[in-house]
Amino acid sequence: MPNCNFNACFSGPYYPRQICTCNCGGGNACPGGSVVNPVQQKEWGVFELSDPVVVQADQEITLTKSMSSGSAVSKDLQGDIFLTAGVYQISYNANFEVPASGKVMLCLELGSVCLPATQSVFTGSVGGINSLSKQIILNLTQSQKLSLLNKTGEAVNFQSANLSINKI
Repeated sequence: MPNCNFNACFSGPYYPRQICTCNCGGGNACPGGSVVNPVQQKEWGVFELSDPVVVQADQEITLTKSMSSGSAVSKDLQGDIFLTAGVYQISYNANFEVPASGKVMLCLELGSVCLPATQSVFTGSVGGINSLSKQIILNLTQSQKLSLLNKTGEAVNFQSANLSINKI
């Protein structure tokens, strides 16, 4: 049976789309055919800083704007981000004005513990705009709260920040 995707024999309103072998009569169905590569629905979340903000030492960078799919990554009414048990690919990025010390340190906090493997440190000229980023794989055995934390010993002016979480 031929693969007739060029005749619009696929499903879903966006990519990735299923590729099916079928007798295409148009539309989004695979009448009489079989799905070759079924679409896997992923669970993910993207959280962003909506406006520039000064974050005090050892405080969470509140990420207010979000998009997500599935239930593994969620945000409650207080703005806290929660992950269910599972394996996640997590990345963060932050743009900031370098404070008087010339040093900025960020980490991901899980529950109430700053994970050493998630720390990133910038040291440089005071006053300029710079960025830090980090990507990790994290295995959770139970649901926990996740935060992006300013571990710098002073307040930092963050211009932007984002956190991307994919359950894998």
